[in-house]
Formats: sequence, structure tokens, C-alpha cells
Amino acid sequence: QRAVLEAHAARCAQLDCVMVSQTFADENKQMPLSGALTVRVSRKDRDKCTEALKGGGDSRVLSQATSAQDKTVQVVDIEARVANLM
Repeated sequence: QRAVLEAHAARCAQLDCVMVSQTFADENKQMPLSGALTVRVSRKDRDKCTEALKGGGDSRVLSQATSAQDKTVQVVDIEARVANLM
């Protein structure tokens, strides 16, 4: 149900979390009802967010993935740009 996804989106908003994407597929003859959320969450709230999204009525987590991205190069590049402006 869309209400389940909306409830998860509300839980995400209560944490340091940003919903990146949300998909919903109605049930049909070939596929059961399904939905997916992609969220970006801070490291400090990762476990709280994961637990909050696992709970909640008729929903269940079928798969979960965690990834991280190194932003060091971007920070250095911005510092270089600022230095060049001075």
C-alpha cells in the first residue's frame, strides 16, 4: 500500500535522512504489490533509520544494501578553488 511507503517516508523525515527515490508498483497478474525506497542517511543515524524502516505494519524488508562514497577529492578540489580566488 502507498500508505506504508508514506509512513516510511515520514519516519525518514524524523531522522537525519533524505529520501532519494521512491517507487511503487500495483499488484497485477505477473507481479505482487511492491515498493522501494532509496534513502541517504548520516552514519550516526544509519542503524536507527534501518530499524525504523524494518518495522511498520504490513511491510517487510526483502533486501538491504549499504554503500559509502569518499568525498575527500571533492573537498580538496573546493579548497583549491577557494585558495585560487584569494
